[in-house]
Amino acid sequence: GQLGQALAEAGDAAGAEAAFAAALAREPRKAGRWYDRVRTRRLTEADRPLLDAMREAAARQDLHPLERARLGLGIGKALDDLGAPAEAIAAVLEASRLKATLRPLDRTLILKRVNWAIRRFDTARLSAGSA
Repeated sequence: GQLGQALAEAGDAAGAEAAFAAALAREPRKAGRWYDRVRTRRLTEADRPLLDAMREAAARQDLHPLERARLGLGIGKALDDLGAPAEAIAAVLEASRLKATLRPLDRTLILKRVNWAIRRFDTARLSAGSA
């Protein structure tokens, strides 16, 4: 997982994808890594077996709900890449619904973060280049 993230951030899409694939092989219940894996590049028809493998992973009964939600985002991304936007939207909406049950929207926290950002990046600081 961490190696894949580091490689992705360094711009090594092929290395990142290989690292995520290895991590999935070691820990298949960390199904959210499918999302990390498919975000490394745009999928093509040749990658349809990846979508099939993600759907197979989604059938597992032992996935943590957050892993299932991240897997759903990966399925949505794959479907979008493969030209199935309606299915992609349905997958992303389901993943978002599941995630919302785990982490409800905390409006107070969001307001706190926005206010912090406004204070931190005010016009004067941005103009001076000191943000």
